[in-house]
Amino acid sequence: MKTKSYLRLTRLLGMLFFVAGVFGLILIVACLLGYFLSDSFSIDYHPDMITFYSYSATNNGINGIVRTEVNYEKIRNTVTLIVSIPTFILVSIANFNISALFNDLSQGDTPFTFDKARKLRKIAYLFCLLGVLPVILYPIVYSLVSGDIHITIGFGYDLIIGLILLVVAQVFQYGLSLQEFNEDVV
Repeated sequence: MKTKSYLRLTRLLGMLFFVAGVFGLILIVACLLGYFLSDSFSIDYHPDMITFYSYSATNNGINGIVRTEVNYEKIRNTVTLIVSIPTFILVSIANFNISALFNDLSQGDTPFTFDKARKLRKIAYLFCLLGVLPVILYPIVYSLVSGDIHITIGFGYDLIIGLILLVVAQVFQYGLSLQEFNEDVV
């Protein structure tokens, strides 16, 4: 299993995902600095998702009196910042975990170990969380900050990736269990 191209590719992927994780953290700092230090800062974030149902309505009861004084650009930027920061943190954590997995693979050892299956499962859970958290958090925060009602039922594409990775991790674990059982029998 010590082919040079495989080891080079896993090392390269480990470095790329590490750089992507660092870039995510830098992006968080840049967003925070832009939001608090610049009056003209604008950020837009809407979670990519598969929507089953969406409903929006203006709530004149809570903010009806000050509705004319509300700066919707500032509300949108605030909601975007509140939702995107945890999302960027999760993406960075996922990238660092993927980088660690590829760095382990670049050592040339067998990829079929319980430790690697556990790391793959951890990455899968992070992707599942990325597929659900922004989709749930964005409408809730938007409704709280703006006073408008915004309900969306759906999930992000990352959830599908996470579920596929969970299946792959389970297949790895099952294969390892069979291999362990086979070695015990022989």
